[in-house]
Amino acid sequence: MFTVQYCPNTASNVCIEITHEGKHLQRSFHFERDTAVCVSMQVFAKVAMGEKVSVRPIRSVDFYHSEADAWSSFAGFLMHL
Repeated sequence: MFTVQYCPNTASNVCIEITHEGKHLQRSFHFERDTAVCVSMQVFAKVAMGEKVSVRPIRSVDFYHSEADAWSSFAGFLMHL
């Protein structure tokens, strides 16, 4: 399972996707006009050792960030079934 949390700046469009070996797995689009929020998305994928899973912008992004805080994140964990 892979999960992303991102925090767009107020009045900005953000469109990102999670990819596996360059192929689209999940997309997220968000626009918040009045307040700052954080958004998350998750995806389950069968991934072999050494394969690459990443997050990339579909268009330019405008994330909230500051020197003291790390608001956006990307994580994954292995599940044995």
